[in-house]
Amino acid sequence: VKYEEESLVLVVKKENLILLLNFLKNHYWLKFKTLISITAIDFPERDERFEVNYFLLSHKLNKRIIIRVSTDDI
Repeated sequence: VKYEEESLVLVVKKENLILLLNFLKNHYWLKFKTLISITAIDFPERDERFEVNYFLLSHKLNKRIIIRVSTDDI
């Protein structure tokens, strides 16, 4: 977990991605319901060469969050 330009960055294992996204979307206090964008970056030298970033917005909190996951295929 780290902050980048006032956004919280969560690094998650690909096995836990759906669970985390559902939690962030449906939790009463969080409500990260808006997907702003998805990006993928290719790092050919890594075993899990793709890094996928999900940018979410909570209107309730007026905050952004980035979910980062590494994978070997998309």
